[in-house]
Amino acid sequence: MTTQTYSQLTKQIQALQAQADAIRKSERASVIKALNESIRTYAISAQELAFDSTLGSAAPVRRAGVPKYSDGAGNVWGGMGPRPAWLRQAIEQGKKLEDFLAGAAPKKVAAKKTATGRPVYRDDAGNSWTGMGPKPRWLKQAIEAGKSLEDFKA
Repeated sequence: MTTQTYSQLTKQIQALQAQADAIRKSERASVIKALNESIRTYAISAQELAFDSTLGSAAPVRRAGVPKYSDGAGNVWGGMGPRPAWLRQAIEQGKKLEDFLAGAAPKKVAAKKTATGRPVYRDDAGNSWTGMGPKPRWLKQAIEAGKSLEDFKA
């Protein structure tokens, strides 16, 4: 049995991590495709999907095994220890560390009103209602689930 050096083990770890990232990326694409097909087939709305309420919050809640920083291409960093090469390179190219916060809230869009001055009600799935006519099904379902009309004011 040959004893390996720390440097050799580190190189093996990096090679395995790169291999795992590549496999994750290819599997992720097929999973997303299958999910989108199921969502379309069964007409599932965003409100019906039970996502963690911390998604989209400005400061991500740290849970064991959940990365704090991610580039969206499979590279992640928990925020402890030295910054990985992919993050250092991105920062050198002008990105900010905050750009990689996992679960960061999207920037808010300015509130809009219709030409009549009425508010526009919107959900995260892109549905909207001007307040004119009957309430649409997506809004009725959300209100029945405990939301209020004010939650959807754009």
